[in-house]
Amino acid sequence: MQAYEALEIYQLKALKISWNGSLIDLEFRSAQLFIDLSEYDLSWFVDASYLNNDEFLQALSRSIDIKVMIYAETMEGMQLSGLGYMHPNLPVSCASIKGDGVLFGYEEMKRNE
Repeated sequence: MQAYEALEIYQLKALKISWNGSLIDLEFRSAQLFIDLSEYDLSWFVDASYLNNDEFLQALSRSIDIKVMIYAETMEGMQLSGLGYMHPNLPVSCASIKGDGVLFGYEEMKRNE
């Protein structure tokens, strides 16, 4: 974990997305979870680069419904999940997910650090 003032950054080793009735294992070269502690409410987002899930990204880019459930595992082995909105960037095969509400597992992760 890295921290920049009120921003925590965790490297992810696994990321699954539940969308439109399917559970998709994202295949990526790098993925990071960013947690912004500067606001009263915790906000978070995920940035995943070099994705090999072209069909999924194309389908998502054509959809009005971009709300997803994420299931992530940090390099330290902590399990996290939460609802968010996924924004694919097709030309560079990456995506960002803006969290919407609680990041389940975060409090437990902080207790174990």
